[in-house]
Amino acid sequence: MGLIENVARTVLIVVNVLFLLLGFSLSVVGFVLRFGESLYKSYLDVGINKLKAALQDTNLDNFDVDSININELLTTVAIGFIFGGLFLFGIAFCGCYGAFSKSKTLLWIYAAVIFIFVVCEIIVIAVLYGKPDLVKDRLKTELKDFAGLGSSEVFSVGWNIFMIQFKCCGVDSYQDFDSSASSRWNSVTVGGTTYTLESPIACCKILPTSTTLNNCTVSPIEKSRTNCDKGCYDTVWGYTLGNSAMTVPILVVCGLIQVLFFISAIYLSKTTSKAKVKPLYLMGLGITAVGFLLRYGKSLYEPFLETGMNQLQDALKATSLADFNVKDIDIGEVVMSLAIGLIIGGLILFGIAFLGCCGACCKVRFMLWLYAIVIIVFVVVEAVGIGLLYGKPDMVKDQLKDQLSEFKGLASSEVYSLGWNIIMIQFKCCGVDSYTDFKSSKANWEKPGIGTSAAIGVTLESPVACCKALPTGKNTNDFDCAVTPTSALSNFETGCYSTIWDQSFGNTAIAVPVLVICGIIQILFIFFAIMVAKAENDKVGPV
Repeated sequence: MGLIENVARTVLIVVNVLFLLLGFSLSVVGFVLRFGESLYKSYLDVGINKLKAALQDTNLDNFDVDSININELLTTVAIGFIFGGLFLFGIAFCGCYGAFSKSKTLLWIYAAVIFIFVVCEIIVIAVLYGKPDLVKDRLKTELKDFAGLGSSEVFSVGWNIFMIQFKCCGVDSYQDFDSSASSRWNSVTVGGTTYTLESPIACCKILPTSTTLNNCTVSPIEKSRTNCDKGCYDTVWGYTLGNSAMTVPILVVCGLIQVLFFISAIYLSKTTSKAKVKPLYLMGLGITAVGFLLRYGKSLYEPFLETGMNQLQDALKATSLADFNVKDIDIGEVVMSLAIGLIIGGLILFGIAFLGCCGACCKVRFMLWLYAIVIIVFVVVEAVGIGLLYGKPDMVKDQLKDQLSEFKGLASSEVYSLGWNIIMIQFKCCGVDSYTDFKSSKANWEKPGIGTSAAIGVTLESPVACCKALPTGKNTNDFDCAVTPTSALSNFETGCYSTIWDQSFGNTAIAVPVLVICGIIQILFIFFAIMVAKAENDKVGPV
C-alpha cells in the first residue's frame, strides 16, 4: 500500500507542477496583453497595417481600419488568459501542494473540481456529438449583430477573419445572415456605387479589389467565386472533433488521466492524517478573488453601488450647487484602483505565505531564506514608515498639501475632489491642517454656482465640504459657513490629518501594543524561518 501511495503522490505532484507553470505562464501572458502594450505594440502594428492594406483594396467607402477597437479585443483575450491561468494555477496548486503536504482539505477540493470538470466535459461532448443543432442555433442567433466587412466592431471583425481564414460562410451557409432591410451588412458603397449584397464580402474566395463588386457577393452569385454554401461549423468540426481517428483517442486518454487524478486524490486523502490549510493562503486567495470581482464582476455589485450613488446624489442636490450630476463621477476609476490594489496585495500575501508554508513543510532552505528576507524587508519598510509618521509628520503633510492644488470643490465629479469631500464631511475636518491648505486651488472652487451654471455671487473662503452642515438653500446667506467661516458653522480650523491621527496612530493606548505585537510576530517568523533553514540541508533542484 505504501508503494501505491508514493506513486499516486508522485504523479499528482509532477503533473500538477507542469500545470502550475502553464497556469502561471498563461496569467503572465494575460497581464502583458492587458498592461504591457509597449512590449507588443510594434508586432501589433505590423498586423494592423497588413489588415489595412488588404481591406483598403476592397475600396469600401468610409472604412477606416484604425477605428477597429483592437484594445477591446485584446482586453477580452487578456482577461480570458488571466482568469484561465489563475484558475488552472489554483487547481494545480490544490493537487500539487495537497499531495506534497498531505492536506486532506486541498485533496478533496482538487478531487471535487476534477469531478465537476469530467461531468461538464461529458455533457459538452454529448451535446456537440448528439445535439449539434443546439450549438448552431445559438451561433445563428448571435449573427444578427453582424455588420459586415466594413465594421470596426470586434464581433464582426472576428467573424470576417474567421470566414476568410477557414474559407467558409456563416454557421451553415450565407443564409444564416439576416438579409432584411434592418440588417447592417448587406448594403455597401464601393467607388461611389451602392450595392445590395446577397452574402457577406468575407465569404468571397478572393476579396474584390476593383472599384466594383464581382459576382461573389452580388446577385446573381457565381458559386465558383464564393464559399457561401460552405458552413464554418462543419469546416471547423472536420478539423477537430469530426476527425474521429484523432479525436476519439485524445478524448479517451484525457478522460482516463482525469479519472486517474480523481482516484489518486481520493486515495491520498483517505490515507493521510488531517492537515489544515494555512489561513494566510486562504486570506491571500480571498483578497485576490475580491479584487477580481471588483475589476470584472461589475454586474454583481452594480445594484448596491447605484443605491449608494443615488443617496449621494440626493445629499448633493440639497446644496443646489451648479449642474452637478453624481453619475458623472468616474466610480469605475475608483473601483479599478481598489481592485488592482486588492489583486496585487492578495497575490503578494499568497506568495509570501506559500514561501513560508511550503518552505517549512517541504524543508526547502531556499524558500525559507527568501521568506525570511521578504519579512525583513517588510519590517524595515514598516519601521521607516512608522518612524516618519511619528518623527517627521511634516514630510507627510507637505506631500498631501502639494496635491491639494488639484482640488475643485464640492461640485466636482473628479475622483480626487470627491475623495477629499467625503473625508472632510465624514471626519468633520478641513484640509490637512486647516482651510488655508486649499489656497493653491482656490480659483477652482471659490465661485460656486446655484441651481444652474450661474454663480451665486459670493466668494468662498473655505470649501463647502468644511461646513458642519451642508447648505440646503439657494440664498447667499446659506453659504455663510464657507464665505465667513466661524467655529460655530464650520470645521475650517480642524485639520483632517490630526483628526484621523488621533483616531488611529495617535491613540497610543491601542496603537503601540498593536504595533509591538505585530513587530514581535514578524521577528519570530524571521527567527523560525532562519532556524529551520539552518537545520535542513535540502536544496531546490535546478528543474
